Amino acid sequence: MSGHLGLLALLGALLAAGPAAAQGQARLALVVGIDKYPDPAIHDLSGAVNDAQLWAATLKQRFGFTTGQVRLLLNGQATRQGIQKAFYEHLVAQAGPGTAAVFIYSGHGSRLANPAEADGFDETLVPCDSGREGRKNLDITDDEFNRWVADLAQKTPNITVIRDSCHAGGSVRATARLAPEGKPAAQVRVDAAGPVVSYVALAAARNDQLAHERYFEGRRHGQLTWHLTRALLESEGQAVTWGDLMDRVRARLDVEGSPTRQTPQLEGEASRRERKPFELDLLPPRPGYETVVTADGVRVETGALFGFAEGSELEVLPPAGEAPGERAVVRLVDVGPTVSMGKVIEGGPVRPGSRAFELRRMVKAFQAMVHVPPGARFGPLRTQLGAFPQIRLVDEVVDAELAFVAAGDRSARLRTPDGLSGESYLLATPEAAVEATLWWARWLHLDTLRGPDSGPKMAFRVDGVPGDPRRLRDGTHFNLTLTNRHDGPIFLWVVSLSPDGHVYQLHPIDGTQEALKAGGEISFPVQARVDGDRALSRERIVALATTRYTDFSFLATSRDVATRAVIRDPLQDLLVRTVQTRGVTPIAPLPVVNWNIARWELEVVKE
Repeated sequence: MSGHLGLLALLGALLAAGPAAAQGQARLALVVGIDKYPDPAIHDLSGAVNDAQLWAATLKQRFGFTTGQVRLLLNGQATRQGIQKAFYEHLVAQAGPGTAAVFIYSGHGSRLANPAEADGFDETLVPCDSGREGRKNLDITDDEFNRWVADLAQKTPNITVIRDSCHAGGSVRATARLAPEGKPAAQVRVDAAGPVVSYVALAAARNDQLAHERYFEGRRHGQLTWHLTRALLESEGQAVTWGDLMDRVRARLDVEGSPTRQTPQLEGEASRRERKPFELDLLPPRPGYETVVTADGVRVETGALFGFAEGSELEVLPPAGEAPGERAVVRLVDVGPTVSMGKVIEGGPVRPGSRAFELRRMVKAFQAMVHVPPGARFGPLRTQLGAFPQIRLVDEVVDAELAFVAAGDRSARLRTPDGLSGESYLLATPEAAVEATLWWARWLHLDTLRGPDSGPKMAFRVDGVPGDPRRLRDGTHFNLTLTNRHDGPIFLWVVSLSPDGHVYQLHPIDGTQEALKAGGEISFPVQARVDGDRALSRERIVALATTRYTDFSFLATSRDVATRAVIRDPLQDLLVRTVQTRGVTPIAPLPVVNWNIARWELEVVKE
């Protein structure tokens, strides 16, 4: 691994420095690693025990877990009964309100036929004593594991689940295949309904993909475990989030050049990307954009929706934890909504896992026209808004899409496309007014964004509504269906542009991205609503489609989607993700993104 500080060296350096301070926080971890399965029908693995030992060392040396706080179950210890008993005795029984509770599993994953599930299967973890081909099946189903997590959530809200396994598609973790069982699981099915739980879950791959082992520094490991523990160790002393870390993991897997493609998933509560590892504290998104070196240049995870256009230049710096290298300057030559292609014009080469930072921005993309009245009292607001490239200050109200209006001597109100806001903003401390303006700028950008003529085509359909589907009564429930009319698979992100300036994320609601094959449909329940005292509300539902995995969640301005989309308890989908889809199929990320946008506009009236 030329040019990289070895992982064992990183662990050694942390060991020499001593473990991270625990800062008074209680910590508990149950780490399971299974290589050996006695049933000859289940192929043994080679790296799961190594994974578990590496995770135990990382938790101790990087996060201050003590030996007593980390419980290891390896091979024969990790029976069905042993895993359940350890989960309840080590995690549930000992956890308190401030405990960081961690469950890590490395081993086989499979699924059991279950017609009651939307995809026809229960996703499972495979303990060492489970069997196939006539032997007793002791798999732990997703519903049962969800119940365990719900019980743990009664003790602590700080739960992290990490699974380095194949967890769907009848697949096993390495090259062997573990066929789905046609018989029911040995245990009685458990109803997973329950309270909404605060948790973060990291999965090695989508539920339609394999998770793979490889040799790293002479030892076999799961790819998620290796790259994630490395990212955690390299980030010692940095303010990082799970989103930052998973971006690094995905970038490194993208440049592996392996045909065994897998896309790690970050799932759970809406704020999962901003959560600090194994904590409840949130951090604002870090500046900088992930890069991937391709045969065509440098792919940068930014684009027009961030205010960039062709000709923008970014400074690219080597990833954390590596020896210092020469900086590179990349000029964007092909800009998509969230992904762009660039060419190195200075320095380099760009190393795998590097991050790009804005150097010179060419703003040909959308800018919201905002009017701020003249006068000293509006000076702080004018100064702060002028610093944002997506905002263009205009002198005349008639030219503005958003305009501030004085509301007394110390406050102002914002006039929006839907009328005058009822909220007043203090001019002496304009942060709230700036935040509201940026919300509306994002709203306007999505409302005016148009895709290329050659982009993937989609079609909306509303089901369950008599009469005109574009004029609905307040409180009406309906099913919104999108059909993929593209000639290949697409990924979808769907939002509601509400009249209050918020962008409510309707799909995906739990962070999971699955590809929708050509001709496939996806539907989800929505409730039409008129906010406040209004008699009429105009809503726009926008669908963005891309031909590769893209995370658009940064565009949402509100985490509260429950009033906009009828959602299930997220625990029901901790291991399996379904949103009433037909025709889901795996695809590999493509180096260049083809994309498009579709809209559905409707009026909602109070009667």
